[in-house]
Amino acid sequence: MRKTVEIYALMVCFFTMACLAIAGGNLLWNGVKLAVPALTVNAHEYQRHQTDASFAESLESRNRARIDKGSYQVPSGQDLTAQREQSRQAMLEAERRSAMRGLLYMLVIILVDVVVYWFHWRIVRRERASVAV
Repeated sequence: MRKTVEIYALMVCFFTMACLAIAGGNLLWNGVKLAVPALTVNAHEYQRHQTDASFAESLESRNRARIDKGSYQVPSGQDLTAQREQSRQAMLEAERRSAMRGLLYMLVIILVDVVVYWFHWRIVRRERASVAV
């Protein structure tokens, strides 16, 4: 019976270490997203904000129904540039917020992993000590 308890505790320790490795990688990725959000934005959003022309095309396709009704007109010139920059800043802020949320989520997972690992490692040590006696 004691051997079974030790094997169980060692298996839990193994799986918590695997989970910790995955969470650690995810934590690093979210750290990069937080530090340099422009590098981690998806390709479509990145391309959409590169030029006024691509941003105008995007606005046109997103607002086709409103344009057809005559209730919307795609801005041009400095208004378009200002709107593109404002949209770009909002996109980067959303990426940062997503990264912060991911960091907090991974920190919670890591905390739970450490507690579960610590508890089960104590079981392993207790079982090994009782066998040695």
